[in-house]
Amino acid sequence: MNKKEIGRQTIHMTGGFIIVYLAYVIGSELTSYACLFISVLILPFSEYTRKKERIEKEIPLKIKIIKELENFALGIFNYFERRIEIKKNPYFGAFAFFLVSAISFLSFPIEIASIAILVLAVCDSVTTLAGIHYGKHKIFWNKKKSIEGSVSGFFSSIVACYIFSLFVQIPLTFILVAPLIGTVAESLPIPINDNIIIPIFVGIGLLVLL
Repeated sequence: MNKKEIGRQTIHMTGGFIIVYLAYVIGSELTSYACLFISVLILPFSEYTRKKERIEKEIPLKIKIIKELENFALGIFNYFERRIEIKKNPYFGAFAFFLVSAISFLSFPIEIASIAILVLAVCDSVTTLAGIHYGKHKIFWNKKKSIEGSVSGFFSSIVACYIFSLFVQIPLTFILVAPLIGTVAESLPIPINDNIIIPIFVGIGLLVLL
């Protein structure tokens, strides 16, 4: 299995856990503003990375230490970024992740927003890794996704929601419904980043159940 993809998905999953933890430590509103701030910071960094070669030709950076620091930072970030995304739209996944986290906490009750982000972090990551390693049977409505990956993401999300329920009181139905919505949303052939559609679908679906 691709080590870079494992690292990428591990960071993705860990980030979701950290955001949910912070929401209960410093408050959902402050957490949402922090996520929004990070997402805004990513935009110019993404644009610079995409146009780096052209910028360096027009405005050459002559200060050696700054150049070394830049290469070091980009080396770390780009190591976990897919090569095709570095050229096309670098760090968009991270931007979408933090932006939708901010929107979730501003739009939904803290319990629903937290579950939506947990399902995103776990379902998306496990589905991807399991699909790469074990995926043999494609979902008929989306040939880019596998049944093995979706099933793994679904049950992993149930475990995550159950563990969450041990610390925060939530309806029992949320433990099953949130992973189901997240898994279906992740499998849909919609040309929108999973970091956006999964928490939005889960949040709205759980609001309907309340």
